[in-house]
Parts: sequence; C-alpha cells; structure tokens
Amino acid sequence: MHNCVKIVLMLVLSYWCPDVFAKEFRGIIPLHSSRADVRRILGHPMFDEGSPIEIFDLPEGRTGVMYIIQSCHKGLPGNWGNWNVPVDTVVEISISVEKPFKFSKLKIPNKERLKWYTDDTLTTYYHDETIGIEYSVTKRGLVDEIVYGPTEQDHHLLCDPNAPKIKY
Repeated sequence: MHNCVKIVLMLVLSYWCPDVFAKEFRGIIPLHSSRADVRRILGHPMFDEGSPIEIFDLPEGRTGVMYIIQSCHKGLPGNWGNWNVPVDTVVEISISVEKPFKFSKLKIPNKERLKWYTDDTLTTYYHDETIGIEYSVTKRGLVDEIVYGPTEQDHHLLCDPNAPKIKY
C-alpha cells in the first residue's frame, strides 16, 4: 500500500476510532510514554544529544518527539509546559508528512469546529483537543504536518488548567 494512502487511512481511523488510534503514534502516548519508550520503539534519533526534541526519519515523514524538560514549567509555547508529569515524558509528536495530501481526504465532519488559528503564512491549524490531534493545513489545502498531543482526558495532569496556551 502506498505510504500516503497508509497515512490517510491511519488518520481517518484515528478520527473515527479515537480510543484506539488518536492518543498514540506507534504505541507512543503523549504524557504517558517516556524517552526510553520512544527509543525502544523508534530506535535512536538522528542526533543523540538528549535534548528536549529528538528527530527521527520515518516512512511517514520526519518526526519530532518533544519531551517535558521541567514539570509544571509555565510560559512555554504550545504543549511544552504546564504538565505535572516527570521530566523526559513525551508531550508531543509532530510528523512533517512525507507526501502532503488534501485535508478534504480526511472526511472530518464540521472541520470549522476544529479551527484553532491561521498564521502569517496562511497555514491553518485544526486542533481536536478531545482526541489530541492537530493538522497543519497549507493555504493550498494540503496537510503537511500532523501533531499528536495530550487529549481531553489528560487535563487532570495540568498544573494550572487556566493558564493560556501560547501559540508559536
């Protein structure tokens, strides 16, 4: 099966069966998996520095795994801080899709309810906090990045549930 078709199928299934797919990527679950889990599943990153972000070249595309660098660390963009979990816990997995595809292929009903914001490059971010997935969609309507992050069920791990989410 062609890689693009596999990714689209995986994403469609993750939307319609969130309890099975959306909380994880290859068995890695944001806010529940550790750096050791990632290395056991994906192998060693491209640069073995032990930094807050590790990069892997995978068939789905270049993949960045971000880790908590300090529990309850506020003032960081996106999902980086404000979580009461141990250091080196996965907070986010971002995949720069190898072959971008039309957002419309995902068949997500009422996509506008997911819209988070549009940046200066006219990339629109569609975020479904319930299942912990975000799609970056170019002005041409192509999904070029998919981000797996915390789900609504993870909100009990927030240090400050009222802290604003900083966009970057």
